[in-house]
Amino acid sequence: MYRMVGVIHEDHRYEATIRDLSKTGARIEGLLGVPLGKGLVLDLGGGQLVVCHVVRSQDAVQGLEFETPLISDGSGGLCTRHRVSPYALAAAGMPLASLPPGHYPLNTVQGHATTKPQFMQVQVKNMRRSNQAA
Repeated sequence: MYRMVGVIHEDHRYEATIRDLSKTGARIEGLLGVPLGKGLVLDLGGGQLVVCHVVRSQDAVQGLEFETPLISDGSGGLCTRHRVSPYALAAAGMPLASLPPGHYPLNTVQGHATTKPQFMQVQVKNMRRSNQAA
């Protein structure tokens, strides 16, 4: 599986590639400097947010463990049990700057990131495809 997902930490959003996905965790690539135990939110899209913790971290690859397991979507895939509205997140105090672009009320988007990013986002090339092409 190779799919871009959002990774949210504090009030910053990063892009990463999800490599493996199971009911209880995932493996992502694309962030450097993520320590073990760090809490993140994985944005699978469409309001599907998964709270997780880093259980493995080597170079730009992290293994994540979900706090709540994913469920079957009925078509052989996985999804979250509930979807979260960006408006509910704004009401709870989450900065909307961390969310993907969308149509949010202007008065809730005025806040900018208040902290510096803690991780470096990198693009990781698929080594298997490069080796097969040679």
